[in-house]
Amino acid sequence: MNAGDNFLARGKTEKKKAELIMTAYSLMRVDLIGLGEKEYVFGAPFLRHLSKNYSGNFLAANLVDPGQEQSYFLPYLLLRRNGKRILVTSVLDPLYHNYLDRDKLTITDPVASLKQLEKKISHDLFIVIGHGERKSILAWIDQVSGIDLIIHGHQPGISRQLEKYKDTAIVNNNIRGGQYLACLDISWSPTGHLIISQPKTIRAGVRQTREDPQIANLVNNYEKWRRDFLQQQACSPPPVPKAVQRSGSFYLGIQSCKRCHRQQFQSWRQTPHSRAIITLLRRQKESDPACLPCHVTGMNHKDAGGFRSIIETPRMTNVQCEACHGPAGRHPQSPKAAAFKPVTRQTCKHCHTPDTDPAFNFEQDRLKVDHHVRQQPKAKSKSAGK
Repeated sequence: MNAGDNFLARGKTEKKKAELIMTAYSLMRVDLIGLGEKEYVFGAPFLRHLSKNYSGNFLAANLVDPGQEQSYFLPYLLLRRNGKRILVTSVLDPLYHNYLDRDKLTITDPVASLKQLEKKISHDLFIVIGHGERKSILAWIDQVSGIDLIIHGHQPGISRQLEKYKDTAIVNNNIRGGQYLACLDISWSPTGHLIISQPKTIRAGVRQTREDPQIANLVNNYEKWRRDFLQQQACSPPPVPKAVQRSGSFYLGIQSCKRCHRQQFQSWRQTPHSRAIITLLRRQKESDPACLPCHVTGMNHKDAGGFRSIIETPRMTNVQCEACHGPAGRHPQSPKAAAFKPVTRQTCKHCHTPDTDPAFNFEQDRLKVDHHVRQQPKAKSKSAGK
């Protein structure tokens, strides 16, 4: 099963990727997806379109179409494994209603939906994929008896230990952006006592797992399509909005820094940061929004002059000065105007995570990108001290 939140952002390229993800899940024979709020970024009708070509099932127990007074997607799935009946459902916290307002769909009370299923459907094991904040998850357990396992689909990160709250086991989705596969062993003792193992994770990388040729071909075709699409969309970057200009928080690019900080610029050119985009180009990932933020400058600030695409804003590729120090804004006209942020350990750890750079050592590796120009001590004059 998949715990949802598979889509990262809007846009035509991301919509195309959503179709790729669902095709891949079909080939992987994923039985079900517990839909999270991020699945609805393209609208519920688009999800219905995807469901027609997906071999598994989309689950959403408390998503209702008021016009038809019934669940918009399948409310539950009853699986049979080794003679046991496994009831699986997915619920969404009503706090995320803004994702569905445009589709005029209603997120009903998750507690009522869970109580109804627990009472109505005969089962041996009840699994809930829950999308909500932690306090919501615990509140559902407080109000609904009989939930054996909750997979917290909205919670990122890896669960190393199975958490217990009352009689319910809780585990995170444990995929971390598709980088991992996770599993639990579930069994019953001779006396009928339910036994759930500690979570196990498998790194889904090319070094650990053999590529499936069919899925690899789908990914390669998508990457080629995306590069061609972005080339067709190439245009001059739009001007920075006047409101952003007035705030002074906008990006200028390395060439602007170079005019006054030439020595620092030359030093920066010798660092890996100045060649960060090459890593993605070699892997044909230069259009991948999951990788780009740590290989370019200002990607999450497109309206403030930051990176848009390698075609539209090539001047903002690589990890430039403003990626770590913050946007320069009016700094060239008024050197004290920009409130540059200090570069700390946390600045580096934003990109150099245990997953992306497990060998990262702040004290040692920061020296590789150190571009401070130290002033040589002035020679003492012959008259000094006289």
